[in-house]
Amino acid sequence: MSASIPPNMRRAIHFSILIGLTALSSPAAASDEWKKLYRDATDRDIKNGRFEEAIKHLNQALALKPGSSLDEVEYSTEYFDYLPYYQLGRAYLRLGRRADAIASFIAEERQGVIQRKVPVYDSLKSLRKEAEDRENQEAARNLRRDFDKFMAEAADFDAKDRIEEAIARASEARARAANLDPVAQSRVTTLLEGLRQKQAARENEGQLQRRREQLQRDLAEARRLLGAGQPTEAKVRFDAILKTDPGNSEAVDGRREAQDRILATTTRENRLKDLSAGK
Repeated sequence: MSASIPPNMRRAIHFSILIGLTALSSPAAASDEWKKLYRDATDRDIKNGRFEEAIKHLNQALALKPGSSLDEVEYSTEYFDYLPYYQLGRAYLRLGRRADAIASFIAEERQGVIQRKVPVYDSLKSLRKEAEDRENQEAARNLRRDFDKFMAEAADFDAKDRIEEAIARASEARARAANLDPVAQSRVTTLLEGLRQKQAARENEGQLQRRREQLQRDLAEARRLLGAGQPTEAKVRFDAILKTDPGNSEAVDGRREAQDRILATTTRENRLKDLSAGK
C-alpha cells in the first residue's frame, strides 16, 4: 500500500505546477517563440526539403524579431546564429524562386551581421552568384526566344506585304537584340533597313499615284471648260498642268486648242466690230 501524500506536500506540488504553467505563458516565453520558429525552419524544414514550410516559419520569426544576430542562446547551453534572410534565400533558391532568393541574400548582407561569420558569408555569396547566374541565363534565353519570335513575325508580315506591321515587329526584335550578340543585332538592322526602303518606295508610289489621279481630274476639268465654250478658263487649267508636267501631250494639245478658240473668238468679235463701224 503506497504512502499517502501529506496535505502540505500536495499543496506544494500544486503550487509548483501553477508556477510552471505561469512561466510558460509569460512574456519571456512568448518572446522566445521566434527561436523555435527559426530552429524549426533551419533544423527540420530545410533539412527535410520542406521549403514552403521553412519560408512560412522564417517569416513568422521575422515578424517577432526582424533583425539578424549572432550567438543567440537556447536552453542556456546551445548557441546559434539568427540569420533569417540568409535562410529564406536558401529556401527560395531551392524552390526556383531566384529573384526572391537574391532579394533575401541582399537583405541579409544589409543587416551587417553575417559578414562576421566568414564561412556562412562565403556560402551566401556563392548562393547569390548561383541565383544571379541562373537569372541571367534565363533572361538571355527569354530574350533570344522573344527575338526569334518577333523576327519570324516580321518576316511573315513582310511576305504578306504588311510593311508597317513588319516594321513594328522588327522594332520589338531590335529592342531584344540590344542585349544579345552582334550577329542578332546585324540581322535585325538589315531587316529594318530593307523594310524601311520598301516603306519609302510604297510612300513614293502612293504620292505618284495621287498626283496622277489629280492630273486626270485637272485634265478632265480643263476639257469640260473647253467643251463648255470657256477656252480662256480652259487655257488657265492647261497652263497649270504644264507647270508641273511640261511634257504632258494632252495638256499641250488642249492648250493649243484653247488658244485657237480664243483667237477665233477674238477675230470674230473684231470682225463684228468692224462691220458695226462700217469698215
